[in-house]
Amino acid sequence: MVQVLPFASDETIAALERTISSLPSTTDMIADGVTAQEIAEKVLGELGTLSEVAVSSAPRYGPCDIKDLRGRMMRALASMGRAEVESIIEEQGQVEVTCEFCKDTVVFTQDELLAAKDGI
Repeated sequence: MVQVLPFASDETIAALERTISSLPSTTDMIADGVTAQEIAEKVLGELGTLSEVAVSSAPRYGPCDIKDLRGRMMRALASMGRAEVESIIEEQGQVEVTCEFCKDTVVFTQDELLAAKDGI
């Protein structure tokens, strides 16, 4: 993924457009065994290379800090409102929430939900 920041010069944008338009598709490069580092270097072309260029073509997320994750998830549950939280407690007794970034799942027990519902 290439993102041009607002302060990028017209020359930088033109260089990227020239380079990217002359490259084969990413799929073809990967099929030919070109590494993520090599693809990044090809994309940068005449702009040069950076040692910090990504070396993996698979996105990495997390792991999220479990304390922060639990707090964010509890706030998300709180945004559902008191009646909805009480309904979940009655129906299921617990709630499982999965982080869409790191894919970690946190289970909130009935006791945790009851303790937190007073803050909702």
